Amino acid sequence: MLRFILAIILALPLTACLPQFEESHIIVDGKAKIKVAPDQFRIEASLVARGEDRKDVLKEIAALLTTINEETTLLSGLTHLKIEQSSVSFDPKYASDCLEVSEYSDERSCEVSGYFSAAQLKITGSPADQAGNMLSLLAELGAEYVDLRGYQISNYDEALDEAITAALKDARAKAEKLASASGSTISGLARVQYGQGFSDNWRPDRFAGGEVALDTVQLTGQRKTPLVVLQFTPQPIEVSAEVVAAFKID
Repeated sequence: MLRFILAIILALPLTACLPQFEESHIIVDGKAKIKVAPDQFRIEASLVARGEDRKDVLKEIAALLTTINEETTLLSGLTHLKIEQSSVSFDPKYASDCLEVSEYSDERSCEVSGYFSAAQLKITGSPADQAGNMLSLLAELGAEYVDLRGYQISNYDEALDEAITAALKDARAKAEKLASASGSTISGLARVQYGQGFSDNWRPDRFAGGEVALDTVQLTGQRKTPLVVLQFTPQPIEVSAEVVAAFKID
């Protein structure tokens, strides 16, 4: 029975797998990649406070948050900035000798020897070439951990539109070559779809571009330059697109 079913499948014409058109068509794919200079940087920073008195620790972490929020906007050359506070923690620290005896199984039975607080920040700024100076300034202002996570483009949709246009142009060029080789000419575009293949259930992908709305930095007051200037060169970001197009031929 299985061999019989396989024989029927193999006997089906190849065109049964393709979309059916009333007219003659050439179906081709088109691909394109463009490179776009990033205009935003992304940095993650951790602020940490330690001490024996809980109030002092809370005051220290609050002061660090205030300093970061106020001083970073003064960075020379910065035009836009967004600071997001992703998390804040406040935890007791227990006596180490007690923890060793209890093998860390019942830490709450140990005496509190101090307190620890941490705040995690996500910082997005513009222009992209100020990433190094922002990283340096954050460390100077008291951030304990600073990590340049990368770069992004705020106008991702525009870049994607450009890539799709280039991909469609690539598809048309392929179709024209095939038409010429077969002695035909292209008379128009019948159907086009982003992605691979024609499907009635196809849905466009969700793209993760920058699309971060940043606050404009007020260019007033004394601008700040970090004590140590760090110059990083952001590399272009590649945006790609792929389409499938059906062209009518005569």
